[in-house]
Amino acid sequence: MMLMRTILNIPANSPKMLLNANVMGADVILFDLEDGVAPGQKPFARELLCAYLRRGLFQGQAMVRVNDVHTPYFLDDIAAVLPLPILGIMLPKMETPEEIRYADERMRAVELENGLGPGSRIVLGTAETALGVENALACLTASSRVAGCSFGSEDFAVSLGVKRSEDNDELDYARRHLVVAAKAAGKLAVDTVYTDVNDEMGLRKMTEQGRRLGYDGKFVISPRQVPVVHDVYTPTETEILHARQVRAAMAEAEREGRGVAVLNGKMLDKPVLRQAETTLALAAASGALERGAAADG
Repeated sequence: MMLMRTILNIPANSPKMLLNANVMGADVILFDLEDGVAPGQKPFARELLCAYLRRGLFQGQAMVRVNDVHTPYFLDDIAAVLPLPILGIMLPKMETPEEIRYADERMRAVELENGLGPGSRIVLGTAETALGVENALACLTASSRVAGCSFGSEDFAVSLGVKRSEDNDELDYARRHLVVAAKAAGKLAVDTVYTDVNDEMGLRKMTEQGRRLGYDGKFVISPRQVPVVHDVYTPTETEILHARQVRAAMAEAEREGRGVAVLNGKMLDKPVLRQAETTLALAAASGALERGAAADG
């Protein structure tokens, strides 16, 4: 299972932040060549990031947020970063399937030029406009290398001509629509940022809501937000125990030729089993199973 409970954005033109990336604790570090870097700094940021990653100074899972396909930076960005030891790229300003297919073609050319397997670098698209949200399913299914999408709430609010509110009502439709589109496509969905790094309670509330909606993780902007988001998206001991009981009960039912089982007075069927298997896979990927076993010992 690809673990993306947290994707932490850091600007690629900051030597200090690059050197601290290994201790920030996020599942994925997103090295930013886009909004976090001023136009005049973009070539420098690209060169600095390449030198940093080529030397093996980062030991975690890395992705790069490149500039969008309509900018003069996109082709240079992918030519530079795809040969690096990264999972892939985050593609901002995702709006149409044609853009995804164009990015896929150009990425394939770079992969072949560098002896990489075609499709070896994934894409996470970011829906940041009303058009991007409405076209999410078409974009997510435009290329097999698209692993999922994230939601860019700040730019989305601008595209609607509204201001962000404390209760985020203006984001409600887009957040729900985007996660449904991702799940319909069988892809990952990464929730939008919580911008107040000092409000842990607000972060937890929004993250818990995102998990209930079906998101797989959250885009974060500070290492301080990582523990809260991990806590929400990591299965608890109670959830792990229940998932194991579901699996055992369904296995017994199958041996007896039954398609359903009963656990604690509640009926279990294949969808419940799939949910339990997902919980156990997430627990294994996040290390929760090993921690639970150590605690039992």
